[in-house]
Amino acid sequence: MREVVYQCLQRAPHTRVQLLSKVTQLGVSAVPLTPGDIQDILDTLVCDGYAEELPILSAGPTVPTGLPARALGAGGPSGAAAEASLVSREDKIVYRVCRQPAHYNYVSEIPCGACPVQHQCHPGGIVSPEKCVYMDKWLYEF
Repeated sequence: MREVVYQCLQRAPHTRVQLLSKVTQLGVSAVPLTPGDIQDILDTLVCDGYAEELPILSAGPTVPTGLPARALGAGGPSGAAAEASLVSREDKIVYRVCRQPAHYNYVSEIPCGACPVQHQCHPGGIVSPEKCVYMDKWLYEF
């Protein structure tokens, strides 16, 4: 999900609600996502330095805050109150990419995760890692 959100941000800056709408339209999640789920993903991108939060000012351009919006409200409400706080500021924060990823997450790209016969796969079997054309392709691409 993090990669999907990051790719959306690469195309254009978005608010949290816009990102939730985009991810929902893409249908990439097997479970319904909440604004809080998207916020958690955005927080990881901001903390890792891949995205930044910008306040939407009523007059003039947006300016980077330098801190995640949640950090600005540290010590504030939690749980339902925190979610209400996020909703109330939604129209005031936009997220954008601030740099390209410096590394590639090879583990998340292993073809086994999406393999329809994964449950039949085992070393020495009819379906096995040794005979897997998808695994070969994945190993030799990198």
